[in-house]
This record gives sequence, C-alpha cells and structure tokens, in this order.
Amino acid sequence: MTDPNLDALFAPLEPDHGADTEMVLDRMAPHNFEAEAALLGAILNNNAAYERVSDILRPEHFADGRHGRIFEACGKLIERGQLANPVTLKAYFKQDEHLAEIGGAQYLAELSNNLVSVINASDYGKLVYDLYLRRELIELGEEVVNEAYQYELDTDATNQIE
Repeated sequence: MTDPNLDALFAPLEPDHGADTEMVLDRMAPHNFEAEAALLGAILNNNAAYERVSDILRPEHFADGRHGRIFEACGKLIERGQLANPVTLKAYFKQDEHLAEIGGAQYLAELSNNLVSVINASDYGKLVYDLYLRRELIELGEEVVNEAYQYELDTDATNQIE
C-alpha cells in the first residue's frame, strides 16, 4: 500500500500553464499592416515618399511579405527614374500569385487610395522599421531561450552567455 502524501511528493512536476503563460503564447509579433499599407499608398501617390524612407527601410522590414515585395518593386522603378504607381506595377505583379491572392492590381489600386502625405511617410517608415526591430529582438530572445534549454556536453552555460 502506498502513502498518497508520499506519492504526491515524488510525483513528476507538471508544467504550470497559468494565464500568464497562455497570454505570452497568444501574442502576435509586433506589426502594423495599416501603417505598411499607408506608407505604400503614399509612395504610389507620390514617389518622393520613397526617397524619405529608402535610407532606413528594406523589403524585409515589412511584416507582410507582399508589402515588402511591393516596396521593393517601387524602389526598382523609382531608382531607374520611372514612375511607380498601380498602372506601372500591374505588369510587374501580373504573375505574382501571392499578390493575386489579395486582389492583384485591385489591391495596388486600394493601396494608392490610402492618402498619406509625403510628410507623414517618414513617420510611417520609422514605425515599420521599429516594429521590424522588435520582431528581430523577439526572435533573438527566443533563440537564446532555446539554446539555454539544450544541454550539450561541449557547450556549457558560461560559453552560451559569452
């Protein structure tokens, strides 16, 4: 016969799945699709907006990969001295199935309807970049945590910290 008190004492520990843990797991990476769309709308309406953000922004900074591809295409056209707008980008994205999923040329037209002034474009660009940096910090933190959980004979905790 076993003692229930002793059994409970030596029972394997169950992970605590409290509300705090669930809240962390349910978080979405920082992003603002509306700011991305507004910035692209500003660029499509006035290509000078691209010049205000091209020093800090890269396509990979956009949380929505489609927005990053649109930004990249705008940049290629603008840097060649061409106009980037829904009409000139339509042919570029004709074969892009990911853009087709969200409306293709119609989506480009919707973006251009997001009227944001060129003056505000740099603020939106800074926001997109800041959110990108936050996503990168989260990814870095997750890598550190995952490495700390891996116990390997040739790597001790001191080396992981350094």
